[in-house]
Amino acid sequence: MLSIRQLILVSYMVPLSLAIHPRCFAQAIEVKPEENPNSASAAPDKSEPASAEPIKSSSAIDYSKIEKALNEKYDGRINSSPKPARIYLSILHSGLVQWLYVYNSCGLPEIDEAVKQSVSSIEKFQPNEKFLTALAVLPPRSKVIKIIAVPDINWNDFMTKIQADIKQNWNPPEGTRTKIATARFRINTTGEITEFRFETPTEEPLFDRAAKKAVDKLGPRTFPTEAPDNVEIRFTFTYHVDRTNKSLSKILLPRSDKLIARAIIADKADPPAHTGTVPNPKTLNNEGVDATNAKKFDLAISKLKAAVLADSRYHLAQQNLAVAYNNRGLAKKGDPQQALTQFHRAYFFEPESTTTFQNVEGTVKLIGKSPNSFDDRKLLGTQAEAKSDYIGALVEYAAANTILQDPDVCIRMGDIYARYGAKDLALTQYLLAKKLDDTRADARIAKLKPTSTAH
Repeated sequence: MLSIRQLILVSYMVPLSLAIHPRCFAQAIEVKPEENPNSASAAPDKSEPASAEPIKSSSAIDYSKIEKALNEKYDGRINSSPKPARIYLSILHSGLVQWLYVYNSCGLPEIDEAVKQSVSSIEKFQPNEKFLTALAVLPPRSKVIKIIAVPDINWNDFMTKIQADIKQNWNPPEGTRTKIATARFRINTTGEITEFRFETPTEEPLFDRAAKKAVDKLGPRTFPTEAPDNVEIRFTFTYHVDRTNKSLSKILLPRSDKLIARAIIADKADPPAHTGTVPNPKTLNNEGVDATNAKKFDLAISKLKAAVLADSRYHLAQQNLAVAYNNRGLAKKGDPQQALTQFHRAYFFEPESTTTFQNVEGTVKLIGKSPNSFDDRKLLGTQAEAKSDYIGALVEYAAANTILQDPDVCIRMGDIYARYGAKDLALTQYLLAKKLDDTRADARIAKLKPTSTAH
């Protein structure tokens, strides 16, 4: 029995840069003292600690005019607390207030709110030469508001600890696709978490619940000097799945020997299986190998198809058929669309091949699509299905589902599996579509479930 070496496409595409996981990681994006507009984002996929830029203020601004306007609006109540009320304010060039919130509470909510209202009640400040960020401060036992510059705060150590602790606390459920969730929450020095909400949830309850649990377990914090009583943090949780991982290939593109045999018979676009007088699958395999090495790809594919049909469990012939398709795709490099059709088949017959995976994704780029775009991969799948290229459709739909699990894609994959008589594989897709609230799945499940058998 012979096997043949699979060529790697290097001459007309650049292999994708694919991340090798840790299985999952959490990444801090930014920290904000309440709604601080000047906090900085930590760069994605880097190991540097997350940080926040200190607020900058200008000493060239005449604070006295602003103080006068504020005190004219303030109701004159005395701050009876031993702590000052400090309200953050940010004024645009136009004189409008953009950000306004309690920076440090004096402990008397009614006093905090009164100072805050004195700022918000002024329709417009006088235009300033520079952008202003400052604090409106009502000192203890005083009824006169003062304006002071916002102190510089170094959040580096604070955010490094936050990021490390969330990563340690986070235990997301296993999955077969990359998931990203961005959350906002407020934390104080005691570790109390308030105002937790998802900006961009995954809408997978187990994953989102694990993210919230990781935040809830943070505990007491040591805040930087001059920091406010609590801060708002925006945090991104990323569960990364390496789509070249061999352990995932059979999950993302499930197949069976019976499915493969029926796909070969139904594939009208390619040379049909050899129908000569040589019934021995091992002989057919070896002749296919010889033809591939001689670059007679049509003959090779015909022989190897016949070998697989003669023995659907002859996996070496399946692997060699994948190699023949891959190398046939290389020969068609002048026509990326035709090359992609060949690479689809190579990947279908051997989904654990990293080389073929890279050739598929590289060719997707050559035809002007993004291999990481759900919309692009689904579109390629529907285009292939419209041409009755069901193998190409399955590969592209599977790729789309690794990016975003979509009920319509599951229905489409299920319909193709059902067309090939792979009822259990079809049923799996329909059940997933039902879980994703696609009502079309019900009738398909009812039709298949009573008679489904293992393949």
